[in-house]
Amino acid sequence: MRTRTACSFLGLASIVMATAFSPLSAQWLTSGNVVTNPTDVLGAINTADLSMITDNIERLRITSSGLITTVNGSGIDVNGGALNVNGGGLNVVGNLTSNGGPISLNSNGPVDIIGNSGPMNINNTGGPLMLHNFGGPFDIGNNSGPFAINNNGGPLLIANNGGPFDLNGNGGPMNISNNGGPLSLNSNSNPLDINSAGGPATINTNGGPFDANTSNGPIDFNMGTGIFTVNGDVFINGNGVVSGTWTVSDARYKTNVLQLDNALAKVMSLRGVGYDWKRAEFPNMRFPQGHQVGFIAQELEKVVPEAVHTDADGYKSVAYQNLTALLTEAIKEQQAEIQLLQAKVARLESALGKQDPSGQMNLH
Repeated sequence: MRTRTACSFLGLASIVMATAFSPLSAQWLTSGNVVTNPTDVLGAINTADLSMITDNIERLRITSSGLITTVNGSGIDVNGGALNVNGGGLNVVGNLTSNGGPISLNSNGPVDIIGNSGPMNINNTGGPLMLHNFGGPFDIGNNSGPFAINNNGGPLLIANNGGPFDLNGNGGPMNISNNGGPLSLNSNSNPLDINSAGGPATINTNGGPFDANTSNGPIDFNMGTGIFTVNGDVFINGNGVVSGTWTVSDARYKTNVLQLDNALAKVMSLRGVGYDWKRAEFPNMRFPQGHQVGFIAQELEKVVPEAVHTDADGYKSVAYQNLTALLTEAIKEQQAEIQLLQAKVARLESALGKQDPSGQMNLH
């Protein structure tokens, strides 16, 4: 903890009021002042940092390079208005809270929001929460405690146009929550990394959509030995590669369990096709290039409706994994028919060696 004598800080009964031309032109009164000269300034005109204290403890520091920093556990509370940061880099260590208006962080340089000594929370209950970066890397991380971004008042948008985009929770659980509207993580043409080495990573929208967009850059979810959990539907425009997947199938979760019948007849009525995607007509779908094989959803729905989903706009998707059980039962039915034919052939071969004197064969 940094402490200084009271004469070193701005929290004095009176402080030097300086202009760009006259460093000791007036006294700054704690009872109030009238500023008439636009060149009047409050602060240091040399290369020293400017600090503010309460209870003889440093709370706020403005460095000689122009960086405004809260220290010794202090936070930034915005109650009633908007917080806008435009220009250089933004470095927040601690809590950033708004109860009455939007939080908007706009930077043309690097944005670093880092917690190194305890929990880190970015909370907004009064309007949209928007974190924008246009000019450099964008890093939000916490190294020594839980990491939470909570928005209850409107859309939550975290956007980066200038460099790599990292969300890091290395000191505890990472939670990104939005209760008021869509939740968007946008990194245009740059990598998007969500890393949680210290605990679970949770992204909650409570009924609204969650969009993670990178345009042409990769999205990486790095959990170490933890688990990344998605509660809700996931819609991915593009290709995905995974090293392994598991699907919940415990009998304790299921009811109305029935054996599939007529599986072979259903499989025989399906039509496998080859096709090309209409990439130019539907560019937002990011269909893969090249010739494909599969089913037509409308045709499959007539035979196996459980394997087809229709979205709000009427477009259909196929759950190919749902066909596994049908194909399994179809193979078993086919195998039963094969075994029946094999038995008949065996009896036929046996009968050929046991003809009666009249030359007649008994096949039954």
